[in-house]
Amino acid sequence: MTSLIDPYIEQAGIMAPPDDRQPVAFEPPETRELDLAKAGITSVVWASGYRADFSWLDIAGPEGRPILDEYGMPRQDRGISEVSGLYFLGLPWLNTILSASLMGVSPDARHLADRMGLIGAAAVDTSAA
Repeated sequence: MTSLIDPYIEQAGIMAPPDDRQPVAFEPPETRELDLAKAGITSVVWASGYRADFSWLDIAGPEGRPILDEYGMPRQDRGISEVSGLYFLGLPWLNTILSASLMGVSPDARHLADRMGLIGAAAVDTSAA
C-alpha cells in the first residue's frame, strides 16, 4: 500500500511524518487439515469477506452431494448448510438484498445464532448495531 501512498505524498508536496511503524515478522502456522471433532469444534461460521471463493471447501453433504453448487457457491438455506455445524454469513441474498452488506448481516447473524442454539440469541437486539 505504501507503494501507492508514498509517491502521492511526494508528488503532492505533502509534509508527512515518516512511517515509524515496526514491521511484523509473524507468519501464522498453516493448517491444511483439521479434525473438527478432535479439536472440539462443533460449529463453523463462514464469513465470505470481499470476494467469494469457496474452491478450497471440499466437503460433501449427508448424501454425498458436494457442498458447493454448480456456480461454486455454498448450498445453504439462510446460512445453514446441509453439513451439520457448517454455517455461512455475509453471502448475497442470504435472506435479503442487504445480507452481503454490513447493514444486513446483523439480522442474518441473529438468525444463525438462534438456529445454533446459542443462549439468549433471540433476546439480543442488534437493530442499533
